[in-house]
Amino acid sequence: MLIDKGEISKSMEVSKIDTCTVNNDNYRISSKRVVNKSLPVQSALNLKIDEFCHKHKKCLICDLNVNSLDLQYFVDIQREIKLSGLPNYQGCRIPVFSKLKIDFFRSMLVDYNDHILCDLLEFGFPIGYTAGDIVDIKKPRNHSGARDFPDFILKYLKKELEYKAVIGPLKVNPFIYSSLVLSPLNSVPKSTPGERRVILDLSFPSENCINAGIDKDIYLGESVNLTYPSVDDFVNLIKLKGRNCGIFKRDLKRAYRQIPIDPGDINFVGFHWKNHIFVDRVLSMGLRSSAHICQRVTSSVVYMMKQSGYLLLNYLDDFAGAEKSEDANVVFDLLGRLLDSCGLEESVEKASSPSTVMTFLGVKFDTSELTISVTTERVEEILLLVKTWLNLLVATVKQLQSLLGKLHFVSNCVRPGRLFVSRLLTWLRSLPDDKCDHIIPFSKTQNDQLPSILVKFENGMYHSLPYNQIRSDHVDCSPGDYQYQNLCYTHADYDVIK
Repeated sequence: MLIDKGEISKSMEVSKIDTCTVNNDNYRISSKRVVNKSLPVQSALNLKIDEFCHKHKKCLICDLNVNSLDLQYFVDIQREIKLSGLPNYQGCRIPVFSKLKIDFFRSMLVDYNDHILCDLLEFGFPIGYTAGDIVDIKKPRNHSGARDFPDFILKYLKKELEYKAVIGPLKVNPFIYSSLVLSPLNSVPKSTPGERRVILDLSFPSENCINAGIDKDIYLGESVNLTYPSVDDFVNLIKLKGRNCGIFKRDLKRAYRQIPIDPGDINFVGFHWKNHIFVDRVLSMGLRSSAHICQRVTSSVVYMMKQSGYLLLNYLDDFAGAEKSEDANVVFDLLGRLLDSCGLEESVEKASSPSTVMTFLGVKFDTSELTISVTTERVEEILLLVKTWLNLLVATVKQLQSLLGKLHFVSNCVRPGRLFVSRLLTWLRSLPDDKCDHIIPFSKTQNDQLPSILVKFENGMYHSLPYNQIRSDHVDCSPGDYQYQNLCYTHADYDVIK
């Protein structure tokens, strides 16, 4: 939804910012009115908050007990940044609120190749939106994943307000020189029973959304090279440290929500709930550039550890390492202290102290037996999916893409499945982009292999893979060519799938 500047009534002499009642130990804002002749009022929005709150007698949203941010401060700096015509880190350079310890980052990253990272941490990351003004669209309806779980959304809003990750609740667009774009909320189940992840759907509507205006390949004029560590990368790290090495991991809490965005971009990440408006001031879950930015930040932590002589892998908010058993606890503790020194909040309950067995990237690693295996829960999920597919005669390309995503994950451990998955992925890439809903019979899948390969997956190819038996032929072979027992894929086979 786009809240435009709108037409100001001729009889209206001043404009005003209305916020809902917010309690704070330091100050209280109650229907605060800030006089500003240049600030437009969105009369067309007609959210009728007063009527809504009166109907419910006590509005749970207005009555949220939170440490409110100073709304006028954000209005002022957003105006300055917009008028400068430059991102905050290049123009106004107004420090943004966060718990990140910028001085520590600067002291540890003097020779780091990402020269502007510390500036982005201090002044906020631009979201990368470059498409210009958005054409007016209808008010978005929040998705069922949000509407069907109102208590959870209310809990989420309270938590985010306490963390000062959002601005609100608001009644109108407070930004002077900007339209305020509202996108629908959604939520999806987390792996933890009873927990849900809230998402701001910035890809809605598909033809006129914020994400459509963010280039996935270019950020701030430079190419984006977003790569994540693979199962093979962690296998190689374990091989380097040897049998019985200690493997460990630490996890950031609310990783995206710890990273501030450029205040000049906050008008692009608005949302509404129960006729109240909120604006994100940190990375949104659902923003196209969030993953790249988060990986960029955590990669700097990996660099700091490397400068101390220790190797880690980072997958967004997860850090994993392997060290010889006598050093593992020292390195694990060092990583924890480093995260604290950076001002990055850790999810302590998710940490895995050094052990010979650990699950990372959805795969179970055992450094004593030197094996990797798919977890039992994931095996059951895949087997159920395979049984369903064995009864199908046709499928859409989109459904096949979803299946291949699952099989591709399993092929991290079921190495013989990699060749089939890679060949089918190559075939799918040859289809036009608009064929996701196209119906295909299995007979048209490459080499008619889908039914037979699914039977193999179903009939127990979920064995642990001894990685002391895996070898990569470094003479004339790609790292993707692995040998497992009597199954060997030659370089010629790799040329087919490449």
